[in-house]
Amino acid sequence: MGINDLPQVDRASRNEDLSKNRLLSYFSKHAGFIAREQTQDFGVDYKVELIAKGATNWSFDIQLKSIKKTKVILDGRYLSFSIKASTLNYLLRNEPVYGLLVIYDLGSGSLFFDYVDALYLRFLEEREASSWNSNDSLSVRIPTENVIDNFAVAEIHSKFIQRFKNRGEMVSAHGANYGLPNLGVGQIKGAGLGSIEDAVTELRKKGAMLLAQRDLWRVYELLEALPISQIVSDKEVLMVAALAYSGVGKLADSMYYVERLPKKYVLSESEQRSITFTSLKNKLGSGEIDRKTFVAGAKLLLPGASVSEELSLRLNILYFELGKIQGFERMTAELIAEFEELERMIAEVKDERQRNYLKATNLDNLAVIVSHERTEGMNRKVVFDQLRIEMEESQRQHYLDKDYTLHHWLKVGYAEVGRYGFENNEFVLLAMVTVSNLKFWLNFQMDVLVFGEKGISREKTRLELDERIDIALATASMLDSRQFLRQAYVIQCLAYELILVSRKWYGFEDRFNWDNISITMQKLENELELPTFVSQMQKLIDMKRSGKHHGFAGVGSMVGMSDVQIRTYAKYILESKYYPNAELQNIINEMSAFRNFYQKIKDDRFELRIMRPIDRSLAYTFSHPFYINDIKTGIQSLPTTDINALLQSFGI
Repeated sequence: MGINDLPQVDRASRNEDLSKNRLLSYFSKHAGFIAREQTQDFGVDYKVELIAKGATNWSFDIQLKSIKKTKVILDGRYLSFSIKASTLNYLLRNEPVYGLLVIYDLGSGSLFFDYVDALYLRFLEEREASSWNSNDSLSVRIPTENVIDNFAVAEIHSKFIQRFKNRGEMVSAHGANYGLPNLGVGQIKGAGLGSIEDAVTELRKKGAMLLAQRDLWRVYELLEALPISQIVSDKEVLMVAALAYSGVGKLADSMYYVERLPKKYVLSESEQRSITFTSLKNKLGSGEIDRKTFVAGAKLLLPGASVSEELSLRLNILYFELGKIQGFERMTAELIAEFEELERMIAEVKDERQRNYLKATNLDNLAVIVSHERTEGMNRKVVFDQLRIEMEESQRQHYLDKDYTLHHWLKVGYAEVGRYGFENNEFVLLAMVTVSNLKFWLNFQMDVLVFGEKGISREKTRLELDERIDIALATASMLDSRQFLRQAYVIQCLAYELILVSRKWYGFEDRFNWDNISITMQKLENELELPTFVSQMQKLIDMKRSGKHHGFAGVGSMVGMSDVQIRTYAKYILESKYYPNAELQNIINEMSAFRNFYQKIKDDRFELRIMRPIDRSLAYTFSHPFYINDIKTGIQSLPTTDINALLQSFGI
């Protein structure tokens, strides 16, 4: 090459650059994405993080493929092309969020896309009789109407945000808050398998029972040994597959089996109810519906249900209704009454084993109730502290008695079910109640980190943490030795988080071997083919110590509040009697004005000022006027009690 010659850029490199530039022009920070190119070829080109009021650490995969000439089939409705089977398999491991497959058409310059789960479901429908993952490459289809533009990108962003939110709702008792892994993939080192016929026989005989006992991983192991055609050809096995794959988070597979059932077989009313409920769970997990729609759909299934079906439905409905409650939202008496009614119904179940499994499920609901009550009490205390008001003794005792009653109920329930599980070698049940207990205590420690340690006995906290870590490690070791590896791993993760809180937040010394625990977790991650565990408690501790999280942010915290949350906050202020003659609605009006103002005004030069009486006995006896002040110029608006009219006068 001469000194004046320039290096040649091959056409493939140019095409690759064109496709990348086109993709990144849509998946930009402005559109709510941070796209990070993967330098090593693991079957995915980009890890794309979602932005929602800042970075979220919620990422999905994009595989980008360029084609010179599109092959259009089925009257122009689909693009047909081939990809490596290993690529599809890799993309499917990120369930239930999955990702996108994007095709760049060099001829038109257009980007076509499809969600991996939709593509996979379509592929299963076409290839029911074949074992696809033994092939080197696969022929797949993408709808030609799925063209990436600004509208499509906005829809993609919304759908993935909803998927990540819903994913947390599909695990029990706040598991997603602690970064617990999704255990839907990986090899099972269980009791071992014989022939395909043995697997089918065990699924027919024990599949429903194993599902009822939450032993999803044994069912999953059996199903994974079968070709799709074998599963679809047997109604009982197909039914179990639809439910089990949903339970382990493999929603695309579950959706496929749910769709196949009514097409191939006549279903009884009970079977149809079960499949409809599973379909609702799949849609919730995939972001297709929200929690409110899920609850409404589940309630429609109650008429005509048997006692056992009604119990299962109502347990799930209560859990998701409890999950709808946010900070500064009060829990209704109806929800607590529903828990009590479910306890009564469970007590009447004659089969002792079934009764304990149902009780363990309802203990998850009670743990959420207790957590909400505790957080509500801490919120109330923060409001009182900000106003420098001591709670009256009668008020304080009322809340203490209520808190003690609920905690005692939960503690006794955990002890009873745990004892039954241990004495009867019901290891799945023992794992359920241990995980629920540990999550409850970890949730409590999160509240302490957020709201502060005032009123918390450090010595009592140290003893309780040591006791629960001891129980966790002993239970995890027992489950590991009996090949319940997934349950053992989740408990190890929870123990890791509790030790981290004990050492890094409280500064306690302990006897636990941190290195051995980390090695055990890494061993299980390798065996189960799981990503490395990332501590969420460490992130919360770092945030708290950085000063970016104060537990309660005053006016700033109102920006994201709903009307219900503002009403609760206002009731706490009224309950404090700091403003002795205040009217609740006047407090609500002022807080709503602040919220609307700071939601719409992003410029720090403007502030909202309230004309409140100096005499507290007069405060909130009427609606206080407010005005906007321009800090830079000193110009002020005329006072008013109508925030919307005031904002409109500023052209907002």
